[in-house]
Amino acid sequence: MLASGLLLAAIFFCLSALVVLSVWKQRKIRSSLPPGPTPLPFIGNYLQLNTQQMYDSLMKVLRLGGRHKRENMQRLRQKNRD
Repeated sequence: MLASGLLLAAIFFCLSALVVLSVWKQRKIRSSLPPGPTPLPFIGNYLQLNTQQMYDSLMKVLRLGGRHKRENMQRLRQKNRD
C-alpha cells in the first residue's frame, strides 16, 4: 500500500515538473518574439480573421504585429507570384 502511494506521488511530481518546465519554456520563447496578438494553441490567430473581409482582417493583424510580420507577409506574397 505504501509503495503504490509513493509511486503515485512520484508520478504526480514528474507530471507537475513537466508542466512547469513547459510553461517556463513557452514564456521564455514568447518573450523573444516581436509584439503581436497572442495565438491560441493549434489554431493560432485564425479566429481573429474575418473570412468575408480577409484583406481588412489581415491588415488589422499586421498593424498589431509590427514590422517583422509585414516583412514576412511581403515575402510570402512575392513567393506566391512566382
